[in-house]
Amino acid sequence: MMMKQLHLVLVCHAELGLDGTWHDYDAVQPQIDNMLQRVADKTGKMPRITYCLTNEFIVDKLDEAIRLHQAGHEIGVHAHLPGSHRKRHCYAEPYHLRLDADGILNQDLVAGPFRQILVALGFPVPVTHVSGMFSFQKTTIKVLEDAGFRVDCSLIPNGRIIRHAVCGDFVIADNRRRTDRHAYRPSVDDPWEDGRSSLVELPVSGNLGCAYFEMDWARSLDQEFALLRKRLDQLNGVDVYQSYWHHFEFARSATWARGSIEQATEFLVRCARLDGVQFSTARVAAGAYDNEMVK
Repeated sequence: MMMKQLHLVLVCHAELGLDGTWHDYDAVQPQIDNMLQRVADKTGKMPRITYCLTNEFIVDKLDEAIRLHQAGHEIGVHAHLPGSHRKRHCYAEPYHLRLDADGILNQDLVAGPFRQILVALGFPVPVTHVSGMFSFQKTTIKVLEDAGFRVDCSLIPNGRIIRHAVCGDFVIADNRRRTDRHAYRPSVDDPWEDGRSSLVELPVSGNLGCAYFEMDWARSLDQEFALLRKRLDQLNGVDVYQSYWHHFEFARSATWARGSIEQATEFLVRCARLDGVQFSTARVAAGAYDNEMVK
């Protein structure tokens, strides 16, 4: 019988709060640290987070980025347009998302240079990327592949066109061709289809903070647990379940954010106690997926 291995990947979008300050991060991160320790104490499994950092995070909180790395977490790139968060997530001029004549998104071009900055600062070469605003364009995979990334966590496979109020009529993603939430290698020509890119896509499966941006397949962590357990029951081999979150979701900085540290802790404990589930960083999970594909 083939061994089941479901990697639970927790991806934190580490960015300024909705008010353009670090108040939410400063209030919530100590609670996250305590939550991870409580999960480890109860289950013997210590969650390692993939912290995808914005440019502003490195500028303002370099010491904190170093601490997260030294604690064993993965450091990746969260490619928002630099400066947009300082305007309280305003994507008006000069921060408009734009496609050039070749269909390349200006925001995607931020990822490679920021990756180089992290390396210059002494961090391990980042391999994981998550886009700002969950933007996912036809050219995104090729741009990231050329920049040296090996993992992307930006796709919300809801089978719909995604827009966002702060971006006006700009189509953040046209996901009509993707509803499958399993890990896959995208096609460079059509990244919503399976292909042979050197980059592994870990689509969003859930949201630990209960904001559920453009998600309609789960509205509570109880529902998420049921879906994760179903994925595990149906699994033969290796799969990845990616759950993202922001600090403002747990700070409840908006009426639609319902994050609860207590509920998130319970969810992680329940998941950790399932045979075949393990906490992994995006880098580790993508590597396990790769190994499975070459068998």
